[in-house]
Amino acid sequence: MRGTFEKETIKIMNKRIFFIIFFFALYLVAIPNKTFAASIFFDPGSVTVGQGDIFSVNIVTNSEGVAINNADATINFPSDIVEVQSISKSGSIFTLWVEEPTFSNNAGTITLNGGVPNPGFVGARGKIISVVFRAKKPGSASLLFSSAAVRANDGIGTNVLSSRQPGSVLVSSVVVIPVVVPPPSQGALPRLPIITSTTNPSQNEWYRDPRASFSWSIPSGVTSIQTILSKSPTAVPSVSSDSSVSQKTFSQIADGVQYFRIRFINSEGTGPSAQYKIQIDSTAPDSFDPKITQNEVRHALSLSARDTVSGIDQYVVTNQDGSVTIIKPSELVDDSYTLPVTQKGKQSISVVAIDKAGNATNPIALSYEASEISIPIISIEPDEVLKRERVVVSGITAYPNTDVVVYVNDVKNALKQYPLTTLPDGSFSFKSDELSVVGRYSVWAELVFSDAIKSDISEKKTVLVNETELVRLSRAVIYRLILIMIIVILFLIILFTSYLGWHKYFGLKKKFNDEIDEVSKSVHDSLSFFKEELANQLGILEKTKVDRNLNRKEQKIFKELEKNIDTIDKFIEGKLKKIK
Repeated sequence: MRGTFEKETIKIMNKRIFFIIFFFALYLVAIPNKTFAASIFFDPGSVTVGQGDIFSVNIVTNSEGVAINNADATINFPSDIVEVQSISKSGSIFTLWVEEPTFSNNAGTITLNGGVPNPGFVGARGKIISVVFRAKKPGSASLLFSSAAVRANDGIGTNVLSSRQPGSVLVSSVVVIPVVVPPPSQGALPRLPIITSTTNPSQNEWYRDPRASFSWSIPSGVTSIQTILSKSPTAVPSVSSDSSVSQKTFSQIADGVQYFRIRFINSEGTGPSAQYKIQIDSTAPDSFDPKITQNEVRHALSLSARDTVSGIDQYVVTNQDGSVTIIKPSELVDDSYTLPVTQKGKQSISVVAIDKAGNATNPIALSYEASEISIPIISIEPDEVLKRERVVVSGITAYPNTDVVVYVNDVKNALKQYPLTTLPDGSFSFKSDELSVVGRYSVWAELVFSDAIKSDISEKKTVLVNETELVRLSRAVIYRLILIMIIVILFLIILFTSYLGWHKYFGLKKKFNDEIDEVSKSVHDSLSFFKEELANQLGILEKTKVDRNLNRKEQKIFKELEKNIDTIDKFIEGKLKKIK
């Protein structure tokens, strides 16, 4: 029973462990990806030395504006050409070491794994370690990162490394140039030494590492040398060494400008002194108190960091979305920098001051409330033009030296964009292209601060484009000509129709008159025949009347019948005449 209980307990625990691992993996997958660009490289990246020379190379990282807290690397080098003499952590950005820097000349490898506490390091030239090599034989040696990682100070150690830049060392043979020894009467002092430095290759740049190495070549005839490292450019070399010394390294050099001076001595005396300037700044800028002030619709960041040695090189402002803004002191106006426009709402930033040697202050967090983006106001002059004329679009905004885009859209929805930049007073103006489409155009503008941050569009203005006077006149003439032609054609049609109607009318009338005449004649003949028959009948009645006396009623009918026949005859003839 107990064994069964233990088995069930183990199963439950295994399930819980599985779900914990599963959801942790899911969380890692769900974390949004972000593009980083930190790099690790050698400084200097390319070195040319002679056989037997001692030289130094720094391993450096550029965080590209991202706070980092760890880096590890394995470096390979050809041990038959160069060999490691020593490794120094002096001046390193890292104070915690997971794995102490080590090297193996047999395997030709260097390994390191270091870190820095919160808030991490931000800078362009963060020295990790310094490696001192000796050139063994002539040849070309490549210094390669076989593996490397630079991790962000984001709580999960995201590897932000995107570039591993190799280094190269060219070792040349030592060429012995025969020296012609002049006669004693023509003796000469040693020549001016030529000084090089692998740790401080540029005499005009500042370096964080308080260690510097110098090299030179000893010409024949030199019996001894004298050197000095001093803040004075006129200091007299006073530290003597024999002629076998061709390199010197100084550690813990004080901040500021120093001069390494050297001169050769031979049997004829002391030669001229050569000097090499180095600039060391191993301390971060003084602490400062940046503030954010609001100026109308914009916010300004006051920056007043001071560095008494090398001076402030730049300010790094990290926005809440992870983007980085680099601000040079030359961009400040009265120690103030206008912050980029953001969307309305609370915004958070962090500020770091970096000196010319790459030393950085601790990040300082600030926040402010961003106001709503102001909309541009535009006007158009004139607002009615002829075809192929142009208009002037003017606008005013609250944002000086800001990108603005003006849109012009015609009646065919052919959209044109005109990118502009506002003047220091926030205004802008431009003359459009020729407006070649007749109708109403729409014009509006918007401010563009970035791909994601834009203002709302302005009120849309319209431009009416008409035909040119010549085209309008031509069209009016054409319309009039067409109207005249239509009237003429209608007149001709009416005339022709009237002509046809007239002829048809008179033809019909003549035909009708002929038929009327014929009918009239027929009627007349019939009536005449009828009258003749009546006359005959009346004659018979007359005879009857003679033979016997008609009664009064018959006489009345006889008279009325004669009268009616005459009336009908006259009526028919009258109507026939009217019809004609």
